[in-house]
Amino acid sequence: MTTRSRSVWWLNPATVFTLACVCIALPAYLLPARVYEQYWRTGKHFDGLALLATFACAAVFSVGSLVGDFGIGGPAKRVQDRWAERIPWTSVRHLFHTSFYLCLFGYLVWIGAAVARGANLALLTEVISGSKGALYVFQHDYLSTVGGITTLTECGIPAMIFGGMLGNHAGFRLVWRKMLVIFLLALVRAFLNSERFAMIELAVPFLILLVNVRYIAPGGSGMRPKLLRFAPVFGMVGLPVLFTTFEYFRSWNNFYATSGDYSLVEFGLSRLLGYYVTSFNNGAFLLTKAKVILSAPFFTMHFLWTFPVLSGLVRSLFPKIAFDSDSSFVEVLQNYGVNPEFNSSDGVLNPLVDFGVGGGLLYWFAIGIVCGLLYRLYKQQRPAGLCLYPFIYLGLIETPLALYWSEGKALPPYILLLVSTLTLTVYRRRSRGWLVTAGPENSEAI
Repeated sequence: MTTRSRSVWWLNPATVFTLACVCIALPAYLLPARVYEQYWRTGKHFDGLALLATFACAAVFSVGSLVGDFGIGGPAKRVQDRWAERIPWTSVRHLFHTSFYLCLFGYLVWIGAAVARGANLALLTEVISGSKGALYVFQHDYLSTVGGITTLTECGIPAMIFGGMLGNHAGFRLVWRKMLVIFLLALVRAFLNSERFAMIELAVPFLILLVNVRYIAPGGSGMRPKLLRFAPVFGMVGLPVLFTTFEYFRSWNNFYATSGDYSLVEFGLSRLLGYYVTSFNNGAFLLTKAKVILSAPFFTMHFLWTFPVLSGLVRSLFPKIAFDSDSSFVEVLQNYGVNPEFNSSDGVLNPLVDFGVGGGLLYWFAIGIVCGLLYRLYKQQRPAGLCLYPFIYLGLIETPLALYWSEGKALPPYILLLVSTLTLTVYRRRSRGWLVTAGPENSEAI
């Protein structure tokens, strides 16, 4: 028996990207300059031209996404109801364990480096007790990363994807302990290193995968709860709570609690809005006010500028750009009176800063095609869609702040997920003949 693939509206890449652009660009444009100055101590640069450029990026991305989803290969093919029978579950199990232990190794190296720098339980106790300034000191003096190794902590993302696949197929009793370890380590990292995204980057791909295989996939549970359609509402309610909780320890307790200017709730909400609005404002500043056109992939291939060996080579290829590092980028912002506390660069307009308006729009059209194609494969429960689309979706929701998929920390998940896709696809093609005719009792066990 076969059926057409199904989905929900907020899984569509064109929808989520366009909503992110509109819901942040409109406040950035409509808020008066005095609000920027009062709450975020920066001038307003997001004007009508920046608004049109943002909408143009959303439009060309959406067109590209539609081409990738519907325009390549004709109408969506029908897929087998029992798609799980075509997955090599032993391989998935090995991929899950590989991802888990690489992630664990990254954290162990990070912890060992902190201890070697002098971190101890007494300092940690001061941080946990909320001692003023302790968290800041702990972050900057002891939690510096180890280049090329601590990025392995990002292998927790594919571990959550593979864990979701295994758990849905054979029961979460087989994987929940390791998944819990990964999430708890990310929770500690989010607190000690002020990386709230460390938790989001685990939860989002896991949920996007689970929504497919458990609720809306052919051969899934057959359930499609009405509440699933309103999942973004729950996310929008939970995000301010999560953000304000961590921001209390990060900045409120250390700097703003004694100012008397805001309540904690007002501070949390204004700061959360500020991170997104000032990100768009910074992108507009570079594009329309400073008129920076780098003619180099500084934002779109940022990992090239941060790797120890590659960075020197790339800088020699592009010696005359306006900035060539994160610190020099922040310096440009400061020189024009932009608040360095809010130094996100606006992933939507970044490609236009790299390549000009025409090149940037072409970039978003090409990325839209890739996202649309992966979304199509995701709906059809193909290995490439199941492995890669949850990760790409994570990048889409992070785009208002930065191009997540161009960062160096995204390379370990990329490599693992691409290798996994190749492994699962090759297995699927080689064994399609006997797996289609075999019953579930003959499919590969975990």
